[in-house]
Amino acid sequence: ENYPGSEVLKLGGFSMIINTIDSMDYENINSELREEGKRAASQMISAIQESGEDINEQLLFAYTALAAFSEADKTSDGYKKALHCYEKVRDWHKSVGDEMRVKRLEVVIDRVKSKRDGREVKPFRDEVLKEIRSDYDQCVRERGESSAEILQVGRSLSEALYGSGIHGLECERLLNKLAIISRRIHGTGHEITLDLEIDLDLCSERRVGMMTDDGFKQYYALRFDDEEGKYVVNGPISDP
Repeated sequence: ENYPGSEVLKLGGFSMIINTIDSMDYENINSELREEGKRAASQMISAIQESGEDINEQLLFAYTALAAFSEADKTSDGYKKALHCYEKVRDWHKSVGDEMRVKRLEVVIDRVKSKRDGREVKPFRDEVLKEIRSDYDQCVRERGESSAEILQVGRSLSEALYGSGIHGLECERLLNKLAIISRRIHGTGHEITLDLEIDLDLCSERRVGMMTDDGFKQYYALRFDDEEGKYVVNGPISDP
């Protein structure tokens, strides 16, 4: 509002809205907030397209968010919109040869189709993690555990491990190993090395978020209780 002419700030504002709603567990929040998420994602898509820029990470992020919020509506129109957006993102990754993300999106698309058709749906994170772990193991066999190729596949695996909510320690060990490999191959100041170190710092904090009576709060995860299916946490963190 203070800088209406700034396209960069405008996109940042849309991203903030999307990330905030996503962190609240968009599948279970009320429909008004989901609609707000869809509006922000649609506005972000329009702003990027009007700028004349080529497809970039921000646009892919907006399409993915619009797909997720639409899928969460659990309606015929919602599934149709979700498939349209996911397929756009998949086709772009296919055009640049990113087979890892293509495989992951194929799992997502099949899942949406199963929901649309009323078929049984397996836990999404389990499916994705199994697929990416298989790709990682294959890359290790074919390229070696300390190869440059393992960095991209390994980072995808770390994202899936982190997103699972229960494999944080494995994720931390993997990121530490990948960071060591990247320093040796690319050097300490290389973009890939720095990105891995940022991921490692984030993972090492072992933060989890949840809705409370006082709003969204973050906590430090001490461990995961397998029997209860819940984190044992400490907090909340006063300055997340």
